[in-house]
Amino acid sequence: GGNDKRPPLQQPQTTVEASAISKLSLLQPMSQKQEQVGTGRVRFANQIDDRIIKRDPSGEEPTGVPSSRYRLLDDSEDSEEEEKKTNHALPPPILPPPAVPVPGGNAGPGGASAPPSYNQVLATQRNGSYHRKIMGPNDSPSSNLGSVVPVTPPTEQPRPKRRERIPMRQLQEEYRKTYVSMTSRGKIEVSPINTYQGRAGQSTNGCTVISALVASQHLSGRGTCISDATVVDVIDRQCGPLLREIRGKLGLGGHALIIPSDVHDHLVDKKLLEQKFFEGAAGGNVMDPKHIGEFLKLLSVGDDGKGAKRKAAATFFFHEHVISIVKTPTPSACYYDLVDSLPTLSMNGNSKATRTRCSDIEALSALLRWYTSRKFSESNCSYIDRNAWDDNMADFDPRVFQGFVWHVK
Repeated sequence: GGNDKRPPLQQPQTTVEASAISKLSLLQPMSQKQEQVGTGRVRFANQIDDRIIKRDPSGEEPTGVPSSRYRLLDDSEDSEEEEKKTNHALPPPILPPPAVPVPGGNAGPGGASAPPSYNQVLATQRNGSYHRKIMGPNDSPSSNLGSVVPVTPPTEQPRPKRRERIPMRQLQEEYRKTYVSMTSRGKIEVSPINTYQGRAGQSTNGCTVISALVASQHLSGRGTCISDATVVDVIDRQCGPLLREIRGKLGLGGHALIIPSDVHDHLVDKKLLEQKFFEGAAGGNVMDPKHIGEFLKLLSVGDDGKGAKRKAAATFFFHEHVISIVKTPTPSACYYDLVDSLPTLSMNGNSKATRTRCSDIEALSALLRWYTSRKFSESNCSYIDRNAWDDNMADFDPRVFQGFVWHVK
């Protein structure tokens, strides 16, 4: 009734103390969160020593100390804080895509099929079959989901069969037969020279000098080819004095071997070989057609391929022995003579050096294969059968050769 007295409504607390208490109660849970202290360091708020934080009566934060206390906020600041929270709110979570039914699976709520069980996945892995989806031209992605066929793993391609290496002894026999065949057909002819290296004591181990002098005499001679008489003169008379000079210059003993390059340099200094005539050098594995082919190309046509009609000569170093090969062009052909100062031919009990003439470059190639291969000993053949050619091991390989070529230009 009208006599009822209602208690007066309580006014909300508007005092500063109440507002402060309300805000502190809201901020209290944040005391457990991490707070940035200083530069690059994080400390817990409840670990900050109150003795470090000095409060200034003026209300300003002390300099050099990071802010770590809460101050009272007025109403305008409170509304600004609420606006910031709204602006920085996280976006709503993205809903997961709807489940796709898998044929043959157990239907779950809403008609969705359950995912495959662990045992099903494990069985698939054990069988080693991987599946991919096959779609036809009229199929849609949704209609073909789950249509799977096993993919056969790629079969390993068979490795090419390793080319079997022919034993060196077998190759020697093949090269010998080719040499005999060409000799019988007149493509290769052997003739004696009436002396040999070592017959006169001063020419012992002088093959390096003899071969270079034969090349020099052939290139400088006015005739078509160096004669047998000139070769005899080189072995018996010209070789000895030059051998002593070069050995003395190099500080070598009386019968020491000399490498070809040292002899060539000395003959160039003596004007016995023209540096301008030097065409090039080739070397490597004498049984490799590419390596020996480079040498034959230099000798037959030169480095530029234009020397087919030029007189040429070469020294050929193989198995610690040096021979000379001279090329003589004619209007209709070109023949090659291999001059070997060793006593490789015996006639009536007398040892002879030899000149072997080849009618063309093909015959010379066959001669060099037979000449070089027959020098391989049993141990050399075994080494060759076991080891492929290696440039890094050339100094120890019995197949190594060097050839130096000059052309008259």
